Amino acid sequence: MKRIIYIVLIFSFMAGFALGQTSSKKSRGEYVEMYKKLAIRQMKMSGVPASIIIAQGMLESDNGNS
Repeated sequence: MKRIIYIVLIFSFMAGFALGQTSSKKSRGEYVEMYKKLAIRQMKMSGVPASIIIAQGMLESDNGNS
């Protein structure tokens, strides 16, 4: 009985993971184009270079895909 429960849980997890994947992931270039003006505004306000702001956003959001 435990084995069946484990198998059901594993397949449920795998199905959820597969359905959660997006087929149209944004590229790095699309992310930069989308947020470059905002990053420049933030740079002027905070003094942090826009490239650092963009890079941090790309890293934390998987290029806007998460």
